[in-house]
Amino acid sequence: MPEITNEEYLKKTKNDFMLTVLVSRRVRELSRGARPLIETQLKSPVEIAFEEIKQGKVEIKSNDEEQPAL
Repeated sequence: MPEITNEEYLKKTKNDFMLTVLVSRRVRELSRGARPLIETQLKSPVEIAFEEIKQGKVEIKSNDEEQPAL
């Protein structure tokens, strides 16, 4: 399994919660048959999702502009 450091992934997301959401959504997609966005020998959907995030292939789209300010 690739070494996972929190700082490395937090550069790609705003916080731990967003990282968790991103990983869980991508793992769900991969588990349902989506093809990996990277070439890899990894088998685990979790490992693949983390590697895709690390390589910048998967990201969360922000809807901040559409949200009303409170």
